[in-house]
Amino acid sequence: MKESKPAGLKSRKSAESKSRQSDESKSRESAELKSRNSAELKSPKSAGPKSRQSDESKSRQSDESNSRKSVPKTGASKASVKSGEKEREIPGKITATKLADYLEIMTIAAFQAGVSWAMIQNKWKNFQAAFAKFDPETVANFGQKDIDRLMQDAGIMRTEKKIRGTIDNARAMLEMEKQHGSFQNYLRSFKSYEALSADIQKRFKYIGEMSVYYFLFRVGENVPPFEPWIVTIPGDHPRMREMVEKYGQ
Repeated sequence: MKESKPAGLKSRKSAESKSRQSDESKSRESAELKSRNSAELKSPKSAGPKSRQSDESKSRQSDESNSRKSVPKTGASKASVKSGEKEREIPGKITATKLADYLEIMTIAAFQAGVSWAMIQNKWKNFQAAFAKFDPETVANFGQKDIDRLMQDAGIMRTEKKIRGTIDNARAMLEMEKQHGSFQNYLRSFKSYEALSADIQKRFKYIGEMSVYYFLFRVGENVPPFEPWIVTIPGDHPRMREMVEKYGQ
């Protein structure tokens, strides 16, 4: 006949077994936690996400700052056309009362050729300060020191050939004024738009056919009807179309 073990002994052994299992489980968890912590401490943190977030934040701040600083072109209308969430000014016609008015509009035409009109528009207040409000006598006398100064001016588009071209254009305007009595007289001394356009492109720097039309339209001189003329110019030019449609001919 088998001897029966006391119930109390079985109970104590069961409790001790459970306790050992609990201690072993806790020990394993503690070891795993220490291992993970050690690995995290040894592994360098990636600066990528923080760096990208910082760059994005700076970019947004810069865009917001540029948006607040946006100024219209000389003679621009209050009318605007929406582009995404932004609005852009439609440049209008001006009444040129002095030679500086002609030089300013011609300089806009030269600098905005090949780039976004809005980019030049947003910087135009800086251009006015940098080029002495486009006083032709002053600009015509710019020398190398002035060119170096302008090339260091982050507020404008720093394209040396166009900076030099603006200086040359000021000198050419003064010469035309001297020869014809006024710059307007020079513009009206040709028998046709085609002849005037050819002379302007030959005489002034960085002024192509598109820029000639833009310049003459904005200073109130006669230009050909837009639709027949625009088909002769390669590419699509929605800003020119907006301007002409808004202010007519």
